[in-house]
Order: sequence, then structure tokens, then C-alpha cells
Amino acid sequence: SGLAIFPASWLVRLFGEYEASVRLAYVLALVPLVCVLAGLIELGQGRRMRISERILLAAALALFTMVMAFNASQDLYNADLAGSAVRTALVLLFFCAYLMEFLHGRAWGMALSSALACLASPDALPMIGAWLIGAMLFLRPAPWRAATLTLGIVLAMMMLQALLPHLLGLAPAGGHALPDFITHLMQIEANQPMRFAWAFVPAGILPGLALFLGWRWQDRTTRAVAFAGLLLFAIHFGQHRSAPHDFAPVTILALIAYWRTLIALRESILARAAPAMTLTMLLVSLALSLPASFHPVMAGREIGTQIEDRT
Repeated sequence: SGLAIFPASWLVRLFGEYEASVRLAYVLALVPLVCVLAGLIELGQGRRMRISERILLAAALALFTMVMAFNASQDLYNADLAGSAVRTALVLLFFCAYLMEFLHGRAWGMALSSALACLASPDALPMIGAWLIGAMLFLRPAPWRAATLTLGIVLAMMMLQALLPHLLGLAPAGGHALPDFITHLMQIEANQPMRFAWAFVPAGILPGLALFLGWRWQDRTTRAVAFAGLLLFAIHFGQHRSAPHDFAPVTILALIAYWRTLIALRESILARAAPAMTLTMLLVSLALSLPASFHPVMAGREIGTQIEDRT
């Protein structure tokens, strides 16, 4: 997951050693992510997104950003855009780019985007795997060539992840490595209803319904996206140790499925009422997501400033 270090390093060199510099890396990933999401939503549809719909999509991503900024993960000190949010945004950007290249059938684009997603975070492996299962189940004709190419790239990246630390003389990373993921997957604890909120409140609640209830109005591509989101949700919902950022791919896939479903709807009372309902539920989600305090946890920094280096 070292890829996230590079944009942060570039921005620190460009703007100087300021606290805002390392947090700008999130914006650097978020802006193209919005563009890729709009492209995925409009792909194969009869019309493009209206301005009001684009604004609502941007509002959902702003809510998602706030949740990521104040997401404490496993440690209160991690509640920072410079923490897991940058890595999460990068892997989501490359994963969505991979979906776009996959649906267009562009081999080099699939290879590059899937490799970058794996370099951004090992969390890309279950994301790509869930999409491949959904694509093989719902897309017709079945994309055997694209799936085979993707599996080859993923296998190569897994081998690189295993061998590179030994070749460079580095200690293998823990926490996000594949053996750790498998270990966490075997530790089942499916009695945490709060995880529904972690997945769907950052999207505005209604997109979550598109994953569970919108199948009747969805085309094959949207169903493949929805299935991948549900499979990822099931994987993380059942794990003993999960955090809100683990459900970020589910949130993004829910947004894609929701807006694709709305665009495909014929003109009806539901279609005309959808923007107002979406805005209302975004405001409800915002109220549910507001932190008790906007002040960051400074205890670790205060202790660090009092440590005197006498070497």
C-alpha cells in the first residue's frame, strides 16, 4: 500500500512541509474519481446525468469525504484525511478506472488500472474478485478474455507483493497482507447491525436500497455492480474486525448502482420525485454522520512535542 506515499510526497515538496500538503493528496484522488463515477453511471445509458443529478452525486461524495475525515478506524489518531482516507480514495479511483476499462474491453487499460489498484492497497484484491464474479454471472456474453487477463495481473501482483520485500531486504508488511486478510475472513462476527450504517449512510441511505431492492429496474451491468457491492458488504460485515473505511467500496458501488438505476427509469412519479428524496436522505445522513466534536485528537502530538532528543 506504499503507492499513497508518492502523491503526498510530491505535494509536500511542492507546497512545503505544511499540514495541508499531505491532505491535498485526497483531493488529488477525489477529483478524477468524480469524473470516473460519472462515466460509469452514464455508460450504456439512454441519456446523460442532469446538472441536478451531478450536484447530488457530488454532495454524496462530500458526505463520504466527511465520514472518511472523521473515521477513527481502529485508532482515534487515524481520524484524518492524511491517514486511511488517501489510500482508500486512491484504490477506489483505480478500481473504478478498472471497471470502466473492463466494460470497454480495453486490455492495456485493465492491466494498468488493476495493477495500480493492487499497488495502492491489497484491499483491491477482494474488490476485483467480487466484480469478476458479478461480471461472469450477469454480463452477456461472459467476459472470459477480460476475466482471464485480470486474474493474470492480480496473480502477478500477489507474487510481487510476496517477493519484493525479500528482494529489497525489507520486513514484510502486516495488517493488509493477504494472509492477514484470510485470517480476518475466518474470524466471523455477524452481529453488528451498525455496519449497515457504515456502508450506506455515507452514500445517503437510498443508494443502499438500490443494492438490495432495485434489481427489477436494473440492466445487466448495473446488476453486476450491485452484486459486487453486496458480496463485498457480506465479506466485511461478517469479519470480526472491521472499520468504516473497509465499507468504502460498498458505498461507491452503491452510488453507481443507484444512479444507473435512476437514469434507466422511465418518466414516472418515482423518477420525478427521486432527486428530492435523494437530497432529503442526504441531509438525514449528514445529521447522522456529524461527529460529536470537530476538534482532532491531539494527545499523541502533545506527547511528541515534549519528547527531547538527546542523541
